[in-house]
Amino acid sequence: MDISINQIINNMKKINNNNITVFYLLLAILTTVISVNNFTYSAYSQNQDKSYYILDSAKSYIRWEGKKLTGSHYGHIYFDSSWVELTNGKISNGEFNLNMNSIVCHDIEDTTMNKQLVKHLKLPDFFDSEQFPQSFLKFKLSIPNPTAKKGQPNYTIIADLSIKDSTNTITFPAVIQLNDKGMNATSEFKFDRTNFNIHFNSIKFFPNIGDKLIYDDITLQINAQFIRKEELDKILERQAKANKNTSK
Repeated sequence: MDISINQIINNMKKINNNNITVFYLLLAILTTVISVNNFTYSAYSQNQDKSYYILDSAKSYIRWEGKKLTGSHYGHIYFDSSWVELTNGKISNGEFNLNMNSIVCHDIEDTTMNKQLVKHLKLPDFFDSEQFPQSFLKFKLSIPNPTAKKGQPNYTIIADLSIKDSTNTITFPAVIQLNDKGMNATSEFKFDRTNFNIHFNSIKFFPNIGDKLIYDDITLQINAQFIRKEELDKILERQAKANKNTSK
């Protein structure tokens, strides 16, 4: 139901003087509360100290390990562009992008067998890297542990892990070390591959698989080094100047 301004004014005229006084007093209080809340929120927002860290891909990797009934295999996966945001010195956001075509195996010395395993890992049986060339780890929540001793996990990270066409929320510990120029992040955790449509030789789907069994858990060890964005800008500026001088 629409009410015009004139109707409001006419209704106001029917209120006695005392009620009008109370009305304007309440209105003044309400206006003050709104103003204070807006000022507080604005001041809070302006006081947020945000800093951004960009992954140094050349110095970062993920070590993977998969186990089977008769042994295990391990290797590395490398990152595409990744970043982390800190607010008031604490992790507030972040995203890791994994290049699934970069997967390598380090434990098989025979070149032919090594290539066969890596090729199989890239097929639809496993990561299907042709159709899904990237996997993602997107932070949802980070919980600092201020009582952690040096070298022990000082954060608990809750994140969405996306592999192939599936996304699941996982929780894992992390050791975060800050310095003037950047940040180091390490972590180790396991995830169940069958939650990401990777069923090959899993006992859940092939109960009579016998000694060809491959266990469902995959272990990941993250070793990531980040450069503070301001520091990266300085490096890029120096490189640009050097290239300019070289071209003269």
